[in-house]
Amino acid sequence: MATLKPELQAQLDKLLKLRNGWLDGEGRAPNKQRLKRLFQMLDAMYLMGPLLPYVYPTPDGNVQIEWTIGRSEWSMEVDLNTYRGKLYGVRLDTDEEVDGGEYNLAHQSDRERLWWVLSSANHASRLSVSTDG
Repeated sequence: MATLKPELQAQLDKLLKLRNGWLDGEGRAPNKQRLKRLFQMLDAMYLMGPLLPYVYPTPDGNVQIEWTIGRSEWSMEVDLNTYRGKLYGVRLDTDEEVDGGEYNLAHQSDRERLWWVLSSANHASRLSVSTDG
């Protein structure tokens, strides 16, 4: 497997150690091969910039990916069998919820579209900070 960014590699290493029952005796461990593939996809997305996510396990053996971008939080639960997920955002200063769309991370075009949405949120956040102060 290609070398991942250190921040992603550290997260992957932790997730690969999970065993069934990791959540108080419940919780299915994510499939290791599918998890590694997802992290390779995430790593390739972030060759263009610093918006690294945090990846959490879910009790059903999938993962939730989260990003904090300025004054917004974004999350996507990804089904590791299909690499599909739906992106949701919340603007923290207004509590406005944002539907960020559906993605299949196995497709390069969807990863590029996701990157564009997150980058746009990052750009809007920087503009907001510069005009606020």
